[in-house]
Amino acid sequence: FNAQYPTAKTMFIPPYHPDTSVCSKPGLGDYCLFHGNLQHPENKEAILYLIKEVFPHIQTPIIIAGRHPDEQITNACAQLAHCRLIPNPSALEMNELISNAHIQLMFTFQDTGMKIKLMMALFSGRFVMANNFMLHGTGLNELCTIANSSREIINGIAYLMQQPFTQQHIVHRQLALSKDYNNNENTIKILEVISH
Repeated sequence: FNAQYPTAKTMFIPPYHPDTSVCSKPGLGDYCLFHGNLQHPENKEAILYLIKEVFPHIQTPIIIAGRHPDEQITNACAQLAHCRLIPNPSALEMNELISNAHIQLMFTFQDTGMKIKLMMALFSGRFVMANNFMLHGTGLNELCTIANSSREIINGIAYLMQQPFTQQHIVHRQLALSKDYNNNENTIKILEVISH
């Protein structure tokens, strides 16, 4: 936008989200979580890739939670004893799954903009593992473990499952998110632009 309209005054305002502070639980969880609208082609492609290329090579329990999983996802998950599918969880159940997971798996194969589920994971969950497509343009790379291949994901899960999520992680995350992802501050920025 700046390149197209060099004299325009522009700023980036990230999407609003329901959280005001990081409420992640310190300690250890015992599963990895992938969540999203499983009917969406982008999420379906990502989870089928993980089921085929990653999950058979780890022993860590996996929970897949989301709306409208089809027969292909259901059957693929059923082939793995350590993989559990939770179709159409309630908002409360989803929040508990995010809060109690040790690792949130955030993967996509296309850069389609900021994902609210990434914000939910960072404000409410423990470790977040994501690929470059998921993080593109967010400025949140430092808060995530980046993994772009099946081998990197497998190794990253093995490492993170042994690491407790600490109060220092929470403080660091809160400081980083308060820079650009504070709803109140972003509202003030919008009001300042409108008033001039």
